[in-house]
Amino acid sequence: MSKGCPDCDYTGYIPVVINNEKVLKNCECKVKSEEATTWEEKLMEARIPRDYWNLSLEDYQNFATNDEDMRENDASVGNVKRYIFNIPRMVKTGEG
Repeated sequence: MSKGCPDCDYTGYIPVVINNEKVLKNCECKVKSEEATTWEEKLMEARIPRDYWNLSLEDYQNFATNDEDMRENDASVGNVKRYIFNIPRMVKTGEG
């Protein structure tokens, strides 16, 4: 948010009336501030170690040192992919 935004008085939100109901909408300064957040800042905020920033899910399968680890990694990567690609359903059913 802009430190000098006169529209939202530094809050990032602007009160508006929709259907006779007072609600808050994002101020343009908040939207611009969020868009300016870099991928690196998001990774740091998520506390993902730098060593993992350039890895994909498939890279984790390469960490296996034997057949059992390979099967476990494949299963784990499969579970993560199913979760990622089904987030709305997972949240709706209380699994996410």
